[in-house]
Amino acid sequence: MRRNDFMNNELIRFQHSRLGIASFILGILLWAYLIILIILATQTDFLNQLATPIQGLKNDSLGLSGLLKFFFWLVLLFGIIPFAGHMIGLILGLVGTIQKRKRRVIAISGLVINGLYFLLSAVLMIFSSILRSGNL
Repeated sequence: MRRNDFMNNELIRFQHSRLGIASFILGILLWAYLIILIILATQTDFLNQLATPIQGLKNDSLGLSGLLKFFFWLVLLFGIIPFAGHMIGLILGLVGTIQKRKRRVIAISGLVINGLYFLLSAVLMIFSSILRSGNL
């Protein structure tokens, strides 16, 4: 085995996992999505525009369908899209960390970034249940 062959094998061995890179990028993009969505919801008239069908409940012109549309969009934007995206990122990061002959740094970073969403969600759920029960 020549020295150049050894060097080429070492370079191939130390490439980053593509799945790990995808996990990392997906995690960053989803956190940016959530931050932008929260800024839109708190600093602009975004929620009022989304809740326009609810205002029809006062006149009974839209009825229950307006309320359902509002909650559908609310759950979709704040719940399903981030949950599904971070779950996919978590799986990609996990698969990226178990790949052989690949660097695992970015895959582990993707795992941490995507896992942070679930950890933060769990902490917020526990904290809100404590506040609701009045034990704090």
